[in-house]
Amino acid sequence: MSNLLKFRFNPALHGKKSRARQGICSWHGGDCGQNPRWSFFTPMGWQSACKDAREAIEERYGKPMN
Repeated sequence: MSNLLKFRFNPALHGKKSRARQGICSWHGGDCGQNPRWSFFTPMGWQSACKDAREAIEERYGKPMN
């Protein structure tokens, strides 16, 4: 079973000093230049994800539980 949760991007779900909170794709570390579309809760914690990162996250952790 997947431990992955996916939500529409919500900066409030991410740490106050995180890149995700600033509207940056944390999965790519801000290198992709795209705005995040989703907030994922992964086994490694919260990640913000652009559309390209969504596939990589779901490939690594499986389909979201929700």
